[in-house]
Amino acid sequence: MGVFARRERGAPASAAEWDQRGLPAPSVRSVVAAIEEASAFGDRCRAEAERLRWTDPTTVSVLGDGAEWIWNLAGRQFPGASAVLDIFHGAEHIAQAAQCCFGEGTAAARVQGERGRQRLLEDGYWGVTEWVGEVSGVMPAGGEGASLGGMLNYFADHQERLGYALRLRRGQSIQLVEHRLAAADRLHG
Repeated sequence: MGVFARRERGAPASAAEWDQRGLPAPSVRSVVAAIEEASAFGDRCRAEAERLRWTDPTTVSVLGDGAEWIWNLAGRQFPGASAVLDIFHGAEHIAQAAQCCFGEGTAAARVQGERGRQRLLEDGYWGVTEWVGEVSGVMPAGGEGASLGGMLNYFADHQERLGYALRLRRGQSIQLVEHRLAAADRLHG
């Protein structure tokens, strides 16, 4: 499934304000969906972009959940587009690593997960690597430190897709539409 949305930029925000800011509603929203090979789906996405008259890929942002086929599709169909790992997927990997290190459901895991997410928002990959160093120094005996290596490998593959601080300053989205809708449902439900 691909969601195309055009929106004006919102007000600039800091990394600390990422989940409290309001972005303007999209002026255009279109959804394409199919069960088919990625290459055929890529052609479908390109056709939809052309239908919407979005012909300059350098003005397009592709937000994805981290699956390699998405980035491959975007590179073929929208060369020059900005690629962004959805912040919720990045934060999920950090939270899982924190739970492995400090124990599932513990206050320390929650605090460290929030700290790791903040470092990701502020400094991307390098912020995460610094956070890993901090965690390594305070992790209790029995913590699963290997999870930190796996998490770093995940983010190493996405280094160029972690420019959250710049996008926030520009008033751009850093999360997939479905996460935004789910968050709104939780707030208003």
